[in-house]
Amino acid sequence: MTDKSRQCLTVGLHWLAVLLITLDRWFKAWVLLGLRVPGQTLPFSFSLNRRLAFSLPLWPWLIDLLVWGMASALIWYYLKLRQQKNAATGLIFMTVLGAFSNLIDRFFYGGVIDYLNFGSLSFFNLADAMISFGLSAWLFLKIRQHRQPAAVGPRR
Repeated sequence: MTDKSRQCLTVGLHWLAVLLITLDRWFKAWVLLGLRVPGQTLPFSFSLNRRLAFSLPLWPWLIDLLVWGMASALIWYYLKLRQQKNAATGLIFMTVLGAFSNLIDRFFYGGVIDYLNFGSLSFFNLADAMISFGLSAWLFLKIRQHRQPAAVGPRR
């Protein structure tokens, strides 16, 4: 991949993250206001998740400590990576924005606002999807980079 295409991918991932977080905040406001869309195809409804991912039952103070600790670590890592301008930077940025949106919810509402309801399977929001996708894709990239053999120079 050339430097120019790498930069385009990074910028594209950053803009995608901004678009997704904007939609996430808009959908959260939408369900908080109790608005309904005639003939809606997505299963929108309001749920306040006071726990962690997958509704893990932990003490509230431990949840706050874990959430703020993970968000701080992600921000630190993004700031460390941002000069590299590669796909990993864009994916971590996506993860940071998703975490930030959920932190806003925890601060103002005492839990994360979930609005996509898929019955017994799950209840989540776009920020959750950004976190899951960003970290999964970043991990895939790291594993792929680790498995690639180091470049070997010409023999003399």
